[in-house]
Amino acid sequence: MAPESAAASIPIDSLYFLLSYARGAGVPRPLERADGEAQRLESPQSLVAWWLATETEALARRGLVRGYVAREKTLRCVRGAIDFGRLARMPDARTRIPCSFDDLDADTWANRRIARALRVAARARLESEADTAVRRARRVLAGVGEEQRGTPRRKLARHERHYRVALALCDIVLRFALPCDRQGDDATIDFRDFTKDGRWMGALFERFVREVIRREQGLLRYRPRSSSLVHLARPIGSARALASALLPRLETDICLEDCTLAVKQRTVAVIETKFYTPPLIYGRHDGKARLRTTHINQLYVYMKALAAQGQPVRTGILLYAASTREGGFDVEYTIDGFHLIARTLALDAPPATLIADVLSLLGPIA
Repeated sequence: MAPESAAASIPIDSLYFLLSYARGAGVPRPLERADGEAQRLESPQSLVAWWLATETEALARRGLVRGYVAREKTLRCVRGAIDFGRLARMPDARTRIPCSFDDLDADTWANRRIARALRVAARARLESEADTAVRRARRVLAGVGEEQRGTPRRKLARHERHYRVALALCDIVLRFALPCDRQGDDATIDFRDFTKDGRWMGALFERFVREVIRREQGLLRYRPRSSSLVHLARPIGSARALASALLPRLETDICLEDCTLAVKQRTVAVIETKFYTPPLIYGRHDGKARLRTTHINQLYVYMKALAAQGQPVRTGILLYAASTREGGFDVEYTIDGFHLIARTLALDAPPATLIADVLSLLGPIA
């Protein structure tokens, strides 16, 4: 029998920690209610909704970002530019003047996006604590309009960077909220469990590992980044253009660059993160557990491609998300002169242990 998926066994506190690091917030604030008591939430959806509400209230206490918003109003005195087209059609033009002007207001795109996400969350089925927090946060943004669906997300300006966590939570709500088709249900939004989306959780796990390495090294020696590699295969024959276009892209999860080496020759290790895929497969005939051949081959091709580009890559790591109940493994191999490591990372471990386990990946590389 295959081991249980990591997402099925990760506690809410651990998921909160994982999300916080992956979204660039570092160690999160404790899960507490307004009265200081520990907050008890059961579902990932309620966690995200509650967290978005508390982030919104924290932004309001700090002061919502304001920006210049275009307004058109009919006033008793001139403000900004006069709209002469409207003025000519007005019967009371002597007493009221149509004006166009820019007003400094909190009705900005970032606040509108948060207001939209809170409205969606308020229509979903949440635990009572999360639902109360969402409704309280909506009152904070009572004077802010809602973002229209399909509005492209802007890049945050420097003075808006403290919004990044709240906007990342908005992205989760708006991505996984769908109209509800259940008959007789008070909720009109079905907020799906995002931990069941293997692709999304895989990207989250990868980003978590990258952020821990970047933040927690102390004196930064290894810089994590993603890399697009040139494929080892070379097109031949008459249809070279088509053959080149059909080659798959080689996109690494994490390449570790040694900052003490020359700029163009720094990549010393590759880390491939695997989430929601049981790391072991079981033989059809003998039933024995083994690593997946596709994962080993993938990592080997990445290391060969980096070496072909003159990079001093020595180590490749397959890192699997797991839980303490599953029983982990930590094994090493050599393959064509490369050092290959396959190990699990227990996501339900205490935060300090989890960070130490991620940083231990750097030990074999040094």
